[in-house]
Parts: sequence; C-alpha cells; structure tokens
Amino acid sequence: QIGPDGSPDPDRGGLNNSVNVSKQSLSVNRGTDDGLALVKELIATADIVVNNFRPGALDRMGLGYDVLCELKPDIVLLNLPGAHRHGPWADRSSMGNILMAASGFNMLTGFEGERPRGIGVAYPDFTAPHLMVTTLLAALRQRDRDGDGQEIHLTQLSGMVSLLGAEWMVYKASGELPARRANRDPNYCPHGIYPAQSSEYSDDEWVAIAVTSDDEWRTFASRLGPTVADDARFATHELRKQNEDELDDLIRAWTRPQDKWELADLLQALGVAAAPVEHLADTYERDPQLRHHYQLLHQPTRPDIDVPVDREAARWVGIEHQLHRSPSVGEQNYEIVCGILGRSDEEFAQLLIDGVLG
Repeated sequence: QIGPDGSPDPDRGGLNNSVNVSKQSLSVNRGTDDGLALVKELIATADIVVNNFRPGALDRMGLGYDVLCELKPDIVLLNLPGAHRHGPWADRSSMGNILMAASGFNMLTGFEGERPRGIGVAYPDFTAPHLMVTTLLAALRQRDRDGDGQEIHLTQLSGMVSLLGAEWMVYKASGELPARRANRDPNYCPHGIYPAQSSEYSDDEWVAIAVTSDDEWRTFASRLGPTVADDARFATHELRKQNEDELDDLIRAWTRPQDKWELADLLQALGVAAAPVEHLADTYERDPQLRHHYQLLHQPTRPDIDVPVDREAARWVGIEHQLHRSPSVGEQNYEIVCGILGRSDEEFAQLLIDGVLG
C-alpha cells in the first residue's frame, strides 16, 4: 500500500492488517554484526524457528540448522520449501499458483472441455499452516520425550498433492484421468451454482444447491412443478446424472427470477442444502451468520477507519479472546530487545543510533 507521501507503507497494506494480527514486530538489520547477534540471541530463547525463505537462504545468512543447534540444542526448525530437498526442484523458488499447477490441482478445475481455471487464490498459502501446526506439535511432543530438537521439511507441493487422494485413487484404479466437473459432483445431482435475481448491489447473483438423495430430490422437485417432478428422466440419481444438462437448464430457469437469500432459506427449511453465493460485501455487511465473524481493530496509521479482521474459526467456550491489531514495522522493538532479551535502555538507544534497529 502507498502512503500519503507516495512511498510504500506496509502498515496500510491489507495483507499486513490481516495475516499479522496479534503478532509482534522486530525490525532488525541482520546485515550488521550486531544485528545478526541480536537475531541469534532471540533464537536462543525460542522453541521453534519457521523458515519460509528460498532453500539455502537461511544457511547463507549464517543461520542454518547446525548454527541454531549451537544456540539452542533442542530447537525445532521447520522449513517450508516448495518442493522436497532430494528432488530436481529442490533449489527452485515457488509461488502458490505454481505449486497448484505442479500438483495437478489446476487440471481438475474448470468446465469440461475448457481450459483449467484454478481457484483465484494461492491455496498452498492456506493449507501449509494447518499442516505446519500439527507437525510442530508432534515435534515438540517428541522433544519433550527425548530432549532432542529436529529439522523438518514440510513441502508445500506435497501438501497440495495430499489433498487429491480420491482423484489419485480413481486414476490408479481405472487408468482414466479425472474430468473437470466444474460445480458438479459424481455422488449428488443436482449439484451446482445457479443464477438468481439481480439485486441492488449486483447483477451477478447466484445460489448454490445440492441434492443428496432421491428423497431430497422429490422434495426439491415438488417446488419446480409437476412437469419436472413427474419427469421419468429425473426419477433416480443415475437418471439425473445421465440427463444433467437438461436438468440444470430447468433449474436455471426456476432460480433466475428468485432472490438468492430467500431461495436458500426456503430450500434449507425443506431439508435441501442451499446457500447464497456471496460477494465479499455480502460476507461483511449482509450475512447474518457472519455478523460476528469479524472484529474491528483500530490502526493508528489509518485513524479514519477501523480494519475488519477475521476472528479465529475455533472458539473456546467460556473464553473470550480479543484480537490485537497488526503491529507497525518494528513497533515492539523495545519490548523484545529490553523485555525479552534483557538489554538496557542505553544499549537499546545505541542499537538505534548504529542503525541495527529500524
């Protein structure tokens, strides 16, 4: 994000204000001897170091696993490379969209007969942290048992491949590549995204509907009218899959003039899975279910607005956990250097004068 004077201002960036919530920020010039010493001193207080640099970067900084073990023998170092260190891609840099393509994920997305679509976000960036937490908990448990630290390589490419277990099994068993199925599902029919009535907010409105059994189909079809409900082409799941194109055309004609919110509520009341396809504005301003999902945090560098951030998906009963805004770069320099590392005020001032701290 760009500041008022035209210079880059990370404090104003949307990503910073989202992913760095409730963290602390230390801004240190690692290129100086005192800066590197400060980083090492901080590492010696830690249980875990997470490395998301390109493979080999940590070693070039003088902070490889051997060095970390000298600082703290039972340290756990978790590396997050794109690919495994023993393969030909070991030294390659990677981005989320590259890993999605390499994993086979993108080839499964999109409409049959058309190009792969992808999903619009860097999915590995969101899967890796979940794998990381369970991996680190296992490493800490092992450390508590035998007193030894560990170096771990959690490859984001392998993490993506692990999500495609069912597709791999189908291919291994049949030798056939899974087809792109867009919004359809082999086990449910109808199963898709259907157009809805335009709203005051957008002309691009949709509703998601999934029918999971023949009983649900009969309930759903009764709303479509007797012409559809009595049509022998749709009597069973197998027949509906055979005639899915024709069925989807009929459903589109039925949903198009209806409000997505009202239609989803109606179908849910009948026991049929349905939901409005929400714009970001819907999730923040109009969805009553998500009304308590966000917490507004004040950012001093933007006194004109409060920043909405995601609350945790997991909530502890009886415990109210308040988030804290994302820090400005180096905002906790004093608390970390003097509070955690025990440096004096005079030493802290000298580090500022020498350009070690930003």
